[in-house]
Amino acid sequence: MVDTTAEANPRILAWADWFRIYGARARLGLIVPPSNTTNEAEFAQFAPAGVTVHTMRTPLHLDATAPGFEDAVYADIDRAVDMLVPADPSLLVYACTAGSMLIDEAALCRHMTARAARPAITTTGAILAALQALGIRRLAVATPYVQALNDHELHYFDGHGFTVTAVEGLGIGETPDEYRYLCRVPADVIADLAARAVAADACDGLFVSCTDLAVLPLIADLETRFGLPVVTSNQATLWHALRTLGLDDRIDSLGRLLAEH
Repeated sequence: MVDTTAEANPRILAWADWFRIYGARARLGLIVPPSNTTNEAEFAQFAPAGVTVHTMRTPLHLDATAPGFEDAVYADIDRAVDMLVPADPSLLVYACTAGSMLIDEAALCRHMTARAARPAITTTGAILAALQALGIRRLAVATPYVQALNDHELHYFDGHGFTVTAVEGLGIGETPDEYRYLCRVPADVIADLAARAVAADACDGLFVSCTDLAVLPLIADLETRFGLPVVTSNQATLWHALRTLGLDDRIDSLGRLLAEH
């Protein structure tokens, strides 16, 4: 669809191409699972000045063996993309850790970019980029998930050349209804979970998985406690989104990743 408003009204043309009250530096088009309430809250809280967040939800697909799995994922993401494009996002973000590990994330990014005519990233791609930026090769993994999803993350990281020293989970996700409790996990439970993962064996860093787990306010304390860099799903995704757009803001409260890279 071509916007002809400015062509029809010269008064608009004088400022429409450059002036924005909000999102003057960047607008992130965020696509999240249906029950996720943490990702957009953390992005809105920690995004640098001049960066705004605009969100759509899409159904969650976690059974890669289901008939038509990939077609269903793409169809739902396409609908979300089409609803976000009129908001003129600078970048599209598919922000689901487990979901983006079940598909070819590079192919999905190419597809979203072609459909929306703007760059696109996923949480999975952001996590891999963050681990590489921090030089983490041996990582402890903490998740809120059931064992089946933990096993999948272990397999995923192993397939990308990382050594996972331990995977600790909380067992949430036995039923689809349980996913709405991911955002309610208390800070002390997350910290204890991380400690169990780190204690299992020597590692270069800690990864805390899930975009609906409220970890961003804990990162600085966890890094101090363990003496290790900490990567989380939302932290890595926000970092990768900013850097992809050429924004080099440093956010010290979000750990070494956003303070140093």
